[in-house]
Amino acid sequence: MTEPDDDRLAALDAVPWRDAPRPARGFRRHRRARAWLALALAVGAVVTGILAPHGLLMAAGLVAAALAVHVLDTAPRRRGRRRRGS
Repeated sequence: MTEPDDDRLAALDAVPWRDAPRPARGFRRHRRARAWLALALAVGAVVTGILAPHGLLMAAGLVAAALAVHVLDTAPRRRGRRRRGS
C-alpha cells in the first residue's frame, strides 16, 4: 500500500465501534411483528396441509415456521437478564 492508504486505514481504525450508528428502535419492533405474522401464516399453512392432506403445503409451512422462529429467537436481547453462577 502507499502511504496515504495507510493513513486512511489508521484513521478508520481509530474510530471506536460504539460510535457507529445503530438502527432505530422501531425497526426491531417491526422486525418482531413481521416474524410473528410469518409464524401465524406458517402455522396456518401447516394446519391447512394437515386438514387437506397435502404434504407439500405442510412441509412448506413447517419450513416457514422454522424460519420465523429463528428470526424471533435471534432478536437482540437485553443484557443483564441472565444470572451467572447460582
